[in-house]
Amino acid sequence: MNQRYFGKFFFVLFLSLSLSSPTASRAQQAAKAAPPAAQKLRVLFIGNSYTYVNNLPQLLTGLAASAKPARTLETEMVTVGGATLKSLWSGGKPQEALARGKWDYVVLQEQSTLGLPKLVDGIPQINDPKLFHEAVRMIDPEIKKTGAKPLLYMTWARKDSPDKQPLLTDAYQSIGKELGDTVVPVGLAWQTVLKAKPEFALHVSDKSHPSPAGSYLAACVFYAVLFGQSPEGLAERITGTPMDLGGKPGETTGELANLNKADAAFLQKVAWETVQQTRK
Repeated sequence: MNQRYFGKFFFVLFLSLSLSSPTASRAQQAAKAAPPAAQKLRVLFIGNSYTYVNNLPQLLTGLAASAKPARTLETEMVTVGGATLKSLWSGGKPQEALARGKWDYVVLQEQSTLGLPKLVDGIPQINDPKLFHEAVRMIDPEIKKTGAKPLLYMTWARKDSPDKQPLLTDAYQSIGKELGDTVVPVGLAWQTVLKAKPEFALHVSDKSHPSPAGSYLAACVFYAVLFGQSPEGLAERITGTPMDLGGKPGETTGELANLNKADAAFLQKVAWETVQQTRK
């Protein structure tokens, strides 16, 4: 009697599992096929006017929001015009920002000549990267203690000295390799664009700061690095809070960038190809 009972029990159990397993399998497959939930990335920018002119953080946020599906970024910046990383860190504000919340990434942007500029025939020269590297070595472990990942924002050469880009490139790539930090190769993307189309206005009239197109290109490179995807097809017009060369924000929302589709597509393509090439 007991044997019949248990035999019937196991038969029913087997039948139940057999009938339910295809349903469970389909549910598991559906779960795997479903797109991942939107993830918000928090990014802190530490730098100077090469970051705040045209409001690069908001440009990047706008680009990310135009993706399908949209990507969400929360950004903040600690910037002072002409400042070096060492002077910014000495002022204490980057540490305060680090302590305010959990960041996913912290961007480090050095002064455009890697220190206080030295003039030769009126043209600022690239300094020895020693002080830049010392600053990054000092700041890097403090960022990593918080669980964030440092990103090194490689800047571009001045319009009147494009031959200086290799010095900037090496300065960022060498310290990035030493510390295991990701370099955001904005300067290399600028170099590619200006070599292909010298007439493309990435600089403003001071031959140093970025035009809206220059900042848009920088934002495309950041997008490619942060998300590992091409920025091709993203919005060519981004609005936000404009900032002047002195770092003063505008009182109303305005255009940060407004490119025609062909120019935007070209910059997006260069940004993606540059990031891919530097990761080989």
